[in-house]
Amino acid sequence: MVDIPKIDLHCHFDGSIPPEVLCDLASSRNIEIPGGSLEGYRLYLKETKNCKSLVEYLERFDFPIAILQDEEAIIKCMEALIENLDKQGLVYCEIRFAPQHHTKQGLSQEDVLKALLQAIKNKKDSCKIHIELICCMMNFGDVILNEKQNWETIDLVEKYLHRGVVLLDIAGAEGKNMLDFEKFFIRAREKNIPFIIHAGEAGDSNNVRLALEFGALRIGHGVRSIENLDVVQELIDTKTPIEVCISSNIDCFVFNLEQHPIKKLKDAGVMITINTDNMMFSNTTLDHEYELLMNGFGITRQELIDFNLNSLHAAACDDVIKQRLSKLF
Repeated sequence: MVDIPKIDLHCHFDGSIPPEVLCDLASSRNIEIPGGSLEGYRLYLKETKNCKSLVEYLERFDFPIAILQDEEAIIKCMEALIENLDKQGLVYCEIRFAPQHHTKQGLSQEDVLKALLQAIKNKKDSCKIHIELICCMMNFGDVILNEKQNWETIDLVEKYLHRGVVLLDIAGAEGKNMLDFEKFFIRAREKNIPFIIHAGEAGDSNNVRLALEFGALRIGHGVRSIENLDVVQELIDTKTPIEVCISSNIDCFVFNLEQHPIKKLKDAGVMITINTDNMMFSNTTLDHEYELLMNGFGITRQELIDFNLNSLHAAACDDVIKQRLSKLF
C-alpha cells in the first residue's frame, strides 16, 4: 500500500461493490450469480480483461444492477464499499451512480438517493473517509429512450445539491451524439447545478471539446483528447481536470498500457487526477493504479502526491472539507 492520502473522484457505485456482498444478496433474492457461486463469479470477473468489446464489458453491470433494486441491498452495498475504501486508506471519494438504474422494482430516484445517504450516515462514525455523491444521467444511444428519467435526475440533483450530492454527470454509451444531450446541460446551468461529463473515452477528442463548451468542471476520462492538440491546449488553458482511470481504459479497449497517453498529457500541463472507475470489474484499487504508474511510466511518489493534490483541488466538496483534508498532505 502506498502510504499517502488517497482521493478517488471517479468511482462507480455499481462497478465497485465487493463481490462477496453482491453474491450474498443475490442468493437471498434468488438472483442467478454469473459463474454459479462466489468463486465462479470471481473467475467471471477475471475474464473481464478478455472481453471482446466494450458492449461485452458493459454487460458486467447487469448483475449488480439486478440486485440493487431495494433499499436494503443498496444500503448494504454502499456500506461495504465505504468500508473497503476506508481500509485502502482513502480520505475522500466521490461515488457516482445513476438513480434511474435502480427503479425497476418500484423505487423512485429519490428513494435510491436516500438509501445511499443513509448508508453514508451509518458509516460516518466508524470510517474516516469523507464521501460525496455524484448523480449520473444516462446515454443509452438515443436521447429519447430515457429523456424523462434524465430530467428527473437533474431535478433530484437540484433538490439535494450540497446535501450529500455535489455534481451531475452523464455516463453510458458515449458516441457521436453528444450534441443531443446539450439541452440537459443547458438546464443544469440555468439551475446553477455544477456538472462533469464522461468524454474522450469511447468517444473521440471532439466530445472533450464539446464537454468543455457545455461547461463541464471536469472531464470523466478525457484521455482521447491526445488525438487533437488543440483540445489538449484547451484543457490546459481552462485548467480543466481529467479523471484518468488506466486499468479501465485498458479493459475498455481505449488504450493499452504502452500506448496510454497519461505521461504525454501530464508533461503537456493537463491537470491529471488518478481514479479507479470500476474497482470490481477491473480488479483494481488506487494502489494498483499507482503501481501501474510507477512501473509503466516511472511516476514517483511525489508525483502521486501531486496527482492527489490535483484531486483535492478538483473535488466538489466545500472549502471547509478541503481545508481539513489539505492538512493530511
